[in-house]
Amino acid sequence: MKYFHGRLEEINGEREYSYDYLIKAKSLEEASQRLIAEASGFYGTDAMPVSGTDDAFEFFNGEIFVRVDSIGQTTKAQFIKHMLQKYEI
Repeated sequence: MKYFHGRLEEINGEREYSYDYLIKAKSLEEASQRLIAEASGFYGTDAMPVSGTDDAFEFFNGEIFVRVDSIGQTTKAQFIKHMLQKYEI
């Protein structure tokens, strides 16, 4: 098994958020599928795929937008270091 760092982006009105995930998977393809599944179920089962994409979804008649922002291979240590750098003040 390998580790992957995936990030989702949420646009909710005038606000934007990003969410980081440490994904344990056999391959980048499997990790990507798991992150897309997470995006599609972010607000439950009422996701509407955004036309022309396979990794972006709209919820509540387009009021909220969630998409896969990035994904790449990492290690647990690198992921933890990234999270500490991101959130430490």
